[in-house]
Amino acid sequence: MKLQKPFSIALAALAVSATVSSAQTFQYATSDLLVGFQQAGGAAEALVDLGPITTYSTQPAGTTVTVPLPATLLGDAFTGFNNVRFSAFADVNLNVLASPYGTNYPPATLWTTKPRIGLGTVTAPWPLSSVSKQGFVRSDIEGFTVNAVRFANTPAIAPPAGPDNNATGILLPAGDPVYSYSTFAGPVGDINGHWWGNIERSLVNSSPVGRADLYESVPNYASKYLGYFQFYTNGVMTYTSGTLTIPQTTVSNIVRSVNTSTLTYGPTVLGAAYTLVSTNNLTGNPLSTWPAILSSAQPGTGSGETSKATATDAARFYNVLAQ
Repeated sequence: MKLQKPFSIALAALAVSATVSSAQTFQYATSDLLVGFQQAGGAAEALVDLGPITTYSTQPAGTTVTVPLPATLLGDAFTGFNNVRFSAFADVNLNVLASPYGTNYPPATLWTTKPRIGLGTVTAPWPLSSVSKQGFVRSDIEGFTVNAVRFANTPAIAPPAGPDNNATGILLPAGDPVYSYSTFAGPVGDINGHWWGNIERSLVNSSPVGRADLYESVPNYASKYLGYFQFYTNGVMTYTSGTLTIPQTTVSNIVRSVNTSTLTYGPTVLGAAYTLVSTNNLTGNPLSTWPAILSSAQPGTGSGETSKATATDAARFYNVLAQ
């Protein structure tokens, strides 16, 4: 969708009421969890409101849920998900938000993602932060959301109310100095130097799965790992609370026709990623060294899966690795 070039307005002038419009344009409530998406060279970006952060932060350990992303919005923002970057973030501003610890979260409590390098390796927590440092990030989040709501409710520059501008999602102009998600995240994803490091995970070079760990940062306390988001190149996102236990599975059936083999494996686990591997020689080839037979890992769905592989060898061995 083509966006009109928005006008620039000083942030101080962007006071916006929290009144929900009858047209159901994009809205935001403080301490909602937001997910931003951008793509290098793209014409548009996307911002999605997932509702109260406590919906995710209080999930029982080991629970995996599908994140309700608006498919039409993402489809209009990007022609494909290669090199799409995403992050999730929330804050406590001046509102009262009850914590599971028997108290209220103090102002400037933050929730931010941290990108994983290896799918199976949880990242190190963010360093302990002062109220002052986290206050900068809180102001960044609140200022960005004020701008996003202002943009969504300015008909002259925003998409009309509908799939690209509704209560839970908005299509934003890429790179705009006032309204874009990329301007909020900054060129290296560290909220323009206000946070400890990059909060964005990228689907690099069509990498099929991107994982980003979610941390809760209460001022003057060590950051707490809560779980991880997983985003696939088919536009599906899941959130897993805590660490997911993934039982190893195997290829249970192979049907070969000429040079094409149909492989059945599973059951799979929602929130996990599966890589099919093969070799034509079992001698001296540990499973960890077998090459992948598909260009991308496959998302777990909670049921059995089927994939095809092509090989001309008289004999070939297959297996599946879960992460």
